[in-house]
Amino acid sequence: MSSFRLTKALVHKAFSHLAETKNAQVRGRFLSEKLQEPIKFTVTRVVVDAERDVDGWWCAVETRGEATRATGEPYNNEYAWLMRWNDEGKVDEIRAYFDTMLSEEVLRGPDF
Repeated sequence: MSSFRLTKALVHKAFSHLAETKNAQVRGRFLSEKLQEPIKFTVTRVVVDAERDVDGWWCAVETRGEATRATGEPYNNEYAWLMRWNDEGKVDEIRAYFDTMLSEEVLRGPDF
């Protein structure tokens, strides 16, 4: 068995690029027509399983996403990500939970 061990520090490092909003090459664009800038994600909590499960290492990550909509209104959403990591330290699965109604409102625009 591998000597890999999932830690909070590793999870924070994996999410660190999501806090980058100034460098388009690093972040790319998400909802670029609906938002004035990319969503800035801030990790607010990380919970890591102490032991490996049968199918890998699991953790839960809470994040806050903030941006300004094209209309000038704020976009503030909360996210929960359940993540399964393999023994090489790579993410194999992500399940994301967030306010889909808010995201739908942003995608459809002010006439929603």
